[in-house]
Amino acid sequence: MSLLREFQSDFMNDIYDGTFESAKYLSDAKTGNQNRLRIYRNNTIYILTDALSDTFPVLKQLVGEKFFHMMAREYLMEFPQPSGNLFSFGEHLPVFLKTYIKGLTVPYLSDMAALEWVRHISYHADDIKFLTFDGLTEASSQNEDFILQVADTAHLINASYNVLDIWKSHQDEKVGEVALEKESHSILVWRNVSNQLNMMMLDTKMEQFFTSCKNEETFLSAMNDLNLTEDNQPYFQSEFARLMTAGVFTS
Repeated sequence: MSLLREFQSDFMNDIYDGTFESAKYLSDAKTGNQNRLRIYRNNTIYILTDALSDTFPVLKQLVGEKFFHMMAREYLMEFPQPSGNLFSFGEHLPVFLKTYIKGLTVPYLSDMAALEWVRHISYHADDIKFLTFDGLTEASSQNEDFILQVADTAHLINASYNVLDIWKSHQDEKVGEVALEKESHSILVWRNVSNQLNMMMLDTKMEQFFTSCKNEETFLSAMNDLNLTEDNQPYFQSEFARLMTAGVFTS
């Protein structure tokens, strides 16, 4: 490894773990070098913590600013940011929070982080060409292997708590009380044709269909797997039409 690569590697490690290995490559006095490295470290932590605050505002409200900053620093130690692109920073926070407790017993933090993360990536996803009903009819009639593609602006999460209710309560200036409910369910987040973020809970049939499309099963196979009855067919058709119109699928 070249001297430059060694310095770069040590410098990145110093930024995240608080050591000063890269100080030896600098020409100034050792103490001065450590102070200079500490400035880079503090600035990096500040910038990345600020980025997490922007991506997870409700999560920050739930735990408080002091705890959020402490959590962010420890998250950085476990999941360093590999590049200057902040778009992907925070991706692993939902997983991190499943085991990060630090004396704070809030079981729905991971679910809230997952919800806010998919809101983040749905909002910043590239623009897509929305699929119309006419386009769906034409494509599915001409090709029996037609696959209904889920837009990059649409994402599904599995939640164990009613985080959608909690998230909504934090959008008002005065946060209202929400009773915590534990029940497994799916939440769809997508950016609609008007570039607005939408969220809704999916029933089991629509969740199954959405997952089948995400797994690139054919449209015909995804529909057949649902085994729709006369009782649940009208509701599924109504919800499917709603998602088609809202821009959940692409062509």
